[in-house]
Order: sequence, then C-alpha cells, then structure tokens
Amino acid sequence: ARWLGEQAESDIEIFAFSMLEERLEGVEAVTKDDQLMVFVHDACRAAVVEHLAECDTELGGLLIGRIYGNADKNGSGVRIRAVEICKAVRSEDYETTHISLAMDASVWTLARSSLDEGEVIVGWYHSHPDLGAFFSGTDQRTQRTVFPHAYSVALVSDPVREEEKWFETGDSIEIDPER
Repeated sequence: ARWLGEQAESDIEIFAFSMLEERLEGVEAVTKDDQLMVFVHDACRAAVVEHLAECDTELGGLLIGRIYGNADKNGSGVRIRAVEICKAVRSEDYETTHISLAMDASVWTLARSSLDEGEVIVGWYHSHPDLGAFFSGTDQRTQRTVFPHAYSVALVSDPVREEEKWFETGDSIEIDPER
C-alpha cells in the first residue's frame, strides 16, 4: 500500500503510562511487546475487520488513538510504552487491485476531523486478501516515510485466511504477540 499524500507533523500529547490502566475496560490487548504494547478497542477492531472483508481487493485506512509513556531513566525524555487504538477511519478515495492499494490524501482530512481531545493518528491498516499477512517492500517504505514515530503502528490483515500481523515504528518491526 502507498499514499497519494503525506501526513503533516503536529504536536502530540503523551499520557502517563499509569493512566492506561483506567481505560482498559472494553479494550483487547492484541499485541504485547517489550518495547511497545498495543491495545485495540473492540468496536474499532470490529470496524476494521468488517471494512477489510467488504471485497477481494486491498482496502485500508488510518488508526486513531492515544499514546502512553513515562519518563526515561535519566529524565531527559519520554519512553513510549503503549498505544491505545480507539478508532479506524477508512479510506474513501483510493485505487485498488488484488495486490495494490493507493489511498488518497483525503483520508487524512477525514481522520483529523474525527480526532477527540488527546487523540492522534497512530498508524494505518490495510488488507492483503488471500496473500497472507505480511509487510511488503512498499508497505515498509510507507511505514518508514509516513509513520516513522516510536508510537507508529500498522496492521496488515488477510480477511480470507483470517491472518493478521502488527508492525511498529518506522523500522517496520513485527510485533510478536507471544512476547
């Protein structure tokens, strides 16, 4: 998948990691990692699954959520610990085939208009119908250039094979749910 536009950088709010526990009701811990924990609201997960199952070509959109962290050991910065994914915004304008997806920049406008206080665009999702869940070279370039942050996440889903994989940061590190 690739973008026909770019994300504008903006200030983000990072919540104290201790606040996350208060918000965990109705949230599924789909992936945990030593470096980053990802939590997805049930309604958001259902919306993504329903969207990606609509057709046999690639579909996608943006993920909206909150970022949690705490001061690093020397107190000079913040360590991102978790991402809470609250909403998904589907791309409405796109070009798609069985093996490619180009989302129009208008999805950014849609996503920004649905942000609540403290929420930011934390990543993106897209499908690989009947190809398996993996991050292609194009997906890796997209992650590196559009979602390079410590809190950036990506979901690739194969709705036919019922597979999914999560990736983090601009380095496209696969998140192992067993860690």
